[in-house]
Amino acid sequence: MDRPKFVALLTGAFALALGIGYLVIVQVLDNRDFKPAPIESLSSP
Repeated sequence: MDRPKFVALLTGAFALALGIGYLVIVQVLDNRDFKPAPIESLSSP
């Protein structure tokens, strides 16, 4: 395999891995249970 084709495949695989990793991180963060802030922390002194 010549070098330009190898670099293109390596770059494509890296970009695909980054994209899939990003989607996994977004899904994990999106599925967390959020609790509303307590009322005491919202009032100003």
